[in-house]
Amino acid sequence: SCNFLAIRRNAIANARIFSFDISYSKITLMENESIDIDAYEDFKIHHNNITSLVTNSIKIRSTHTVEFSNNDIQEIHTHAFRIKSESQVKFAHNMIHVLKKEAFTEIKPWQGEEAASITFLANTIMKAEPLSCILNKNYPQHEITIQDNRFKVHCDCNVTDYFKPLLGMNENSTHTLKTIFEAAMAKTLCQDSEVSSRFINIKEYINTNCTTPNLAVISSVTIAVILLLLIIVVFIVCQIKVKKAQDQANFIGDACSTSSFSTSGTPPPQPPVSSSYTMPMDFSKQIVVPDVKTYQQTEVLFPYEKADPISVSDSCLDKDLMPDYDPLQHSRVSCPFN
Repeated sequence: SCNFLAIRRNAIANARIFSFDISYSKITLMENESIDIDAYEDFKIHHNNITSLVTNSIKIRSTHTVEFSNNDIQEIHTHAFRIKSESQVKFAHNMIHVLKKEAFTEIKPWQGEEAASITFLANTIMKAEPLSCILNKNYPQHEITIQDNRFKVHCDCNVTDYFKPLLGMNENSTHTLKTIFEAAMAKTLCQDSEVSSRFINIKEYINTNCTTPNLAVISSVTIAVILLLLIIVVFIVCQIKVKKAQDQANFIGDACSTSSFSTSGTPPPQPPVSSSYTMPMDFSKQIVVPDVKTYQQTEVLFPYEKADPISVSDSCLDKDLMPDYDPLQHSRVSCPFN
């Protein structure tokens, strides 16, 4: 809990220290190589208010964790840190107002040390210059963690274009760098709006607000739905027509199997034709009676003779002119309806 107006060059230099901790202090100025030590246990700078970290402000060779956390740092210059670590280097929950280019590129894993890693977790960066987030290439991809860092940049559909220069992304970038960039974008936050203090995940924002539906997929689905509806409609229409055709077939079959209007199913006897004249049967005239409720469809055949009407006089009946006229019955003998 100190107020350092300045930490001069070589103030803590060529020292081998088991544990180093500066916390809850205000540091106005840290000169070049103001801290140059070998740390055998944890090295921590946390909960401080630091005005500026100039180039080569902190030089550390460490076998354990190096941690910068919960600091409010006004400015971090190029190559402000020169660190070699056999373990983890961690930047977490810091407020960084200005981040200069290549600020972290001189943080390296100890040569041949496979357990070394670097982590950037939940830091807030107000302003970042191009190339300011580049990391040393000696770190394996799986040992780099960039998660939940908040950048004061307004979210929009092209927000990832803002971050590409920060990591030095271009068309010739390696597959490893592209993978690191994609992983970082999936867990980086941007500002909801220029006046809002709320930060939201970039990937979620893009998926919610910027994802353009695939027109080809939409068209295919629409066509498939229309075809399905057409098939259903055609199927229903065909079923209706088949049902109607079956009803008509049953109707015709019933008509062919009956010859009477009787609802009892017993056909009435045909009236006799009392005439000596044998008349040929002419079936050219047929009447089709539709089936109405209990009545059956049948065909009624009416035989008739084609003859011209005769003249009948009330005053005189000439038998020569009417040879088949029966005066007792007052009708023609040959009339089939006699």
